[in-house]
Amino acid sequence: MGIGIILQELIDTCNTNVKEISRETKVPASTIYSIIKRDNKNANISDLYKIAHHLGVTLDYFYEGNANSNISLSSHEKTVITAYRNQPDMQGAVDRLLGIQEEEKVVVFQAARSKNNTPPGYVEVPKSLIDKLKNAPDFDGDL
Repeated sequence: MGIGIILQELIDTCNTNVKEISRETKVPASTIYSIIKRDNKNANISDLYKIAHHLGVTLDYFYEGNANSNISLSSHEKTVITAYRNQPDMQGAVDRLLGIQEEEKVVVFQAARSKNNTPPGYVEVPKSLIDKLKNAPDFDGDL
């Protein structure tokens, strides 16, 4: 079974659609439709990661299917998960209540990099990375 069939089954199970996934992940709907239609084992890993994260599965799910899944959800649990996904404004409160908050992010200014000509701009990085950089030893030598 290819990625496309698994993705379509997951979309159906999660009671969502390609347009919703596209809007939430910023992966073009045409790309998602193409993954489903081609139904092979190859897909852009970055796009697939975004889709997997949005649908609450790992990348392995697309390569192993749900055959190795030892978690079965009751209809109530599926309803709760669907409600959670349909209420993005409430997700932060629910995460805090359950103690499963995502890592805090910090917006920082990223200077231009000559390696790939990335223009300067603001980016989000995990707060833990900022803490590591603050605690990094000083270095005055040439790189």
